Amino acid sequence: MCESKLYVVDRGERKQVLENAVVVKEQDGRVIARGLLGETVEVEGGRIIEVDAEAHAIVVKVD
Repeated sequence: MCESKLYVVDRGERKQVLENAVVVKEQDGRVIARGLLGETVEVEGGRIIEVDAEAHAIVVKVD
């Protein structure tokens, strides 16, 4: 399986919010992510700005 770390950039600060994301999607003006163990993270006003498969990283920016 291929998991990724989910990072959020808000006001120029990059912070890891989820270690093992397996599903990440944009929906209704937010980003919703689900982790390997079923945990969920919602980022209001977020949009996916980078997916780096080599580094296993997904970056979301809050507008």
